[in-house]
This record gives sequence, structure tokens and C-alpha cells, in this order.
Amino acid sequence: MQSRNIMIILENDPQQEIDLIEDDYGKLHAFEFKWSGKRKVRFPQTFTANYPEASRQIVSPENMDEWLLYM
Repeated sequence: MQSRNIMIILENDPQQEIDLIEDDYGKLHAFEFKWSGKRKVRFPQTFTANYPEASRQIVSPENMDEWLLYM
């Protein structure tokens, strides 16, 4: 049985970071944490090009409860 791994990526280039990447039994989930849910967020093109199947979610105070329940 595979284990569930969580990796934190700090930054590889300026403006090219993802706050949290979760490997959930082979399925990748990328998360960006922002104070305001209204800010436009783009995930780095290098990540989306290499992992197009990964889900992407922005976590803000507006949806923090939902995200915590997911975790």
C-alpha cells in the first residue's frame, strides 16, 4: 500500500513557488495560500506544463474551513 506524502516547496525561482504540494496516493494536489481570495493567482507554468493532471486550489480565509476538512 502506498503512503500519503506531503511536500512543501518553498521557491525555485522568483515568483515560481507553490506553497504546498500533496501526493495523495499518486494524485498530485497543489495549494496556494492567500490572505485574500480575491487576488488573482497563477500557478507556475513550469508546474502546470509538467503536471497537467494535478489539481490546483487557492486557500484563503473564505474557504479555510473547507480545506481543513479536506485535509
